[in-house]
Amino acid sequence: MTQRTIIREPGRHHGARYYTLKPEGYTPNWENQTWLEMVEWCVEQYGVAGDVWGEEGVCHRWYVNNAKFWFREQEDAAMFILRWS
Repeated sequence: MTQRTIIREPGRHHGARYYTLKPEGYTPNWENQTWLEMVEWCVEQYGVAGDVWGEEGVCHRWYVNNAKFWFREQEDAAMFILRWS
């Protein structure tokens, strides 16, 4: 497996802290096979992604938005890093 760089940044959504991870060099293009594999893996691990534009004040376990994966829990972000970096 190729080593990937994942940029970690703090984020906030609906006032809640999130751990955001941006796989460097990957465009959130639904024709990009690796990006699709990352999203599918997240669905298998964490369930269906939340709707980032959904109901105000609802903080889901994870989102995929703005070329980043957003995780509510640090442990979920750590699992993603271990799998994809």
